[in-house]
Amino acid sequence: TGDGNANDTAAVHRMLAAAAASEKPATLLFTENSVVYAANADNRYLFYLKALRDVTIDGRGTTFLLHPDIRFMSMQDCTNIVVRNLNINFRPLPFADALVIADSENEGWIDAQLLHSASTEQFKGAPTKTDGEQAFFAMLWNQGPYDLISCHYWTRLIEVLPEPGCLRIHCEKNFKQHSFIEPNTPRVSIPLPGVAHRYGPGGCVDIFDNHNVKLHNIELWSAPWFGFRVFRNSGHLHFNKVNIRPEPNSGNLTSTWRDGFHVKGNRAEL
Repeated sequence: TGDGNANDTAAVHRMLAAAAASEKPATLLFTENSVVYAANADNRYLFYLKALRDVTIDGRGTTFLLHPDIRFMSMQDCTNIVVRNLNINFRPLPFADALVIADSENEGWIDAQLLHSASTEQFKGAPTKTDGEQAFFAMLWNQGPYDLISCHYWTRLIEVLPEPGCLRIHCEKNFKQHSFIEPNTPRVSIPLPGVAHRYGPGGCVDIFDNHNVKLHNIELWSAPWFGFRVFRNSGHLHFNKVNIRPEPNSGNLTSTWRDGFHVKGNRAEL
């Protein structure tokens, strides 16, 4: 459907099955600049590529909007795969950005006012340990010498305040916040309990044990956990115009909540 609302998972899986069964090489083409929403997926990856050869996935500007329960792509034991011209985002986002409006060093909290229309109630709570949630922290942003710089704000509890759009974020008792709260009003990216920091099935894009992979013109705008995990590949591995950054013009400060690129054990020319 490509309207950003209908669950298009089944259609994507039919495309993949057709590509696997077809004569090679095969190309999957999406409608230009569409929005493909995926609420669920087999193996919890929208694109699950296993032992596939000579396939190109061309989004032609498509934005893939994912539910936080799933991830975008798992590519394992494949040969000659090209992925290009697409954007990756999540709904709901694993975070919300806010202004710090008050803080108490002695009591260990900061008050923040959401900058967008996100519901405060969804942020109420503590670390959930849901689905391998490995950590739970907000990100504080202060003005650095050239641009904003961030630091972890380890979080034990988020409360909803009576004032509209306001939250109180309590830090872990062993976290020393005083050196990070600057006199000028900083920004804070607040984690969504049960979404941010979730291991889930793995990284947003997992590229394991493949031979010859090309990624071109890809934007990753948010992810609950790691962005790209790239392990034990051989041949040639090309990343060209692959960006991890907040969605342009959104005003967001955060993209992935853990490593952007986690790369090890590759024999490939990278």
